Amino acid sequence: MTPTQFLEQCEYDESEIELMSFRLSTQALPQSSRLLAKAAVGIASDAITDQELRYNLDLVVFEACANVVRHAYPEHDPGLLCIELEVATGKFIRFRVLDWGKGFPELPVKISNPPPESESGRGLFIVSQLATDLAITREDDTTVVTITLNVREDQWIQCE
Repeated sequence: MTPTQFLEQCEYDESEIELMSFRLSTQALPQSSRLLAKAAVGIASDAITDQELRYNLDLVVFEACANVVRHAYPEHDPGLLCIELEVATGKFIRFRVLDWGKGFPELPVKISNPPPESESGRGLFIVSQLATDLAITREDDTTVVTITLNVREDQWIQCE
């Protein structure tokens, strides 16, 4: 049964579905990272009705994955890209984008809107503007970008 089928049936006690967790991974290559982001966003989107929020989910996850592809690993040696997804029904959706690449030069990362002539740096700024919370950490040899979006009650699929 797919998450969509499960939610569409609406034959469950909401207290039983407080948190659904998923973990997806692939190589950090452009095509596979996009498919990975689409899969994670698809799972999360199955629980919400708001089209703008779905668009925002897609944008923030795609940007985080694209950053891994562009910056985490040497060009000819792509490593692993992983998305951990939490859907806390009635509360929030959280994506953790993980890589085992070189990491950010310094933490905490200072996120600002780059000048128009800048060729990069907009992705994390966009994510920071759309997310309720954005955290960038290094856990041992793993870079973790945690993106949390609070979801209003009226944006969730409602069971009748």
